Amino acid sequence: MLLNDKKIGIALSGGGIRAAIFHFGVLKWLAEENALENIEHISTVSGASICIALLYSFNNNKFPSSKEYNKVLEKIKETIIKNDIQKKLIYTTLSKQIHNFFNKPKILSDIMKKYWKITGKFSDLEKIPRWSVNATTIETGKRFAFSQKHIGDYKLGYIKDLNYDISMAVAISAAFPFLIGNQYFKIECKEWVDHEDNPIKNIPKSIHLWDGGVYDNLGLEAIYKMDKGGYCKDDLNFLIVANAALPFNFNYKMKRFDIKRILDISMSQVNILRIRSYIDFINRNKNGLYINIGNHASVILKKSKIAKLEKEKMIKSCDTKENCMKVKNYKTTLFSPTRKYFDIILRHGYETAKCCYYGYF
Repeated sequence: MLLNDKKIGIALSGGGIRAAIFHFGVLKWLAEENALENIEHISTVSGASICIALLYSFNNNKFPSSKEYNKVLEKIKETIIKNDIQKKLIYTTLSKQIHNFFNKPKILSDIMKKYWKITGKFSDLEKIPRWSVNATTIETGKRFAFSQKHIGDYKLGYIKDLNYDISMAVAISAAFPFLIGNQYFKIECKEWVDHEDNPIKNIPKSIHLWDGGVYDNLGLEAIYKMDKGGYCKDDLNFLIVANAALPFNFNYKMKRFDIKRILDISMSQVNILRIRSYIDFINRNKNGLYINIGNHASVILKKSKIAKLEKEKMIKSCDTKENCMKVKNYKTTLFSPTRKYFDIILRHGYETAKCCYYGYF
């Protein structure tokens, strides 16, 4: 099955810099298939939002073509390795006055502008592919999305003014609760509409936005609906979900008042339900891929029906099980990786996507 005649929707998960680089690998495989031009909607969370923001930033605020992709990726690689934004975030936060300690998303946004050149606005981007940068509204508990179509969530309504900094949206999407924290978002000065463009008047003066992974770490909701047996949104006919989240730790030692562990359990259960629904959907309809970090080629291809010799050749060409485990357990941070680890994670994303596709399509 060819991908370059499909209308593709792609959801890329959170997971810090590990996720960003893994997703670069997935997109590298899509570029090799000449399929980047067929992506209609990209939905991102946290580290994935960083991934796509960098692709736009280093390609003049245009999504790269399949032919352009590798050149853009090389520039991004050097920038990530040479400019450690988490170190700069820690240093800047500690050197600022105490009230700025609670405004870390804004500080992170400024750092990404300065060192990673993420300076565009959503109004600068072309309509296709649509890019949904996902956050979580604390007041409504729903997905808050920044995109070229609108900004908002379905409970509150939407802003049509798209003159909003990409770096700020990405910083909010990546605002992990115990590392960066929530961002105050003033809304009373904006004109808000509902999903049918009717004006909304009774809205709160402000809201607080958090990491998109708190609500949906896969970013799946923007392209896929779970009801009615599951279906693609926006006339998409092929979905790709890449999950680069850190695996749930079953050997955890409980600490008193461990709020983070409670959040991890809650997020894990929500993601499991979404994944089960999505995998059931693509198994029935044969119109999607689920790409999961940490699996060696031998595991991915175990139930594949491709010829034995071809399968063995593909497994032999892929990276080792040891390196797959290193990627799987790489910590969720924004610290710059070494050049060696960048290449290992990138290769793993590329090979995992390739094996999933060729093994079953």
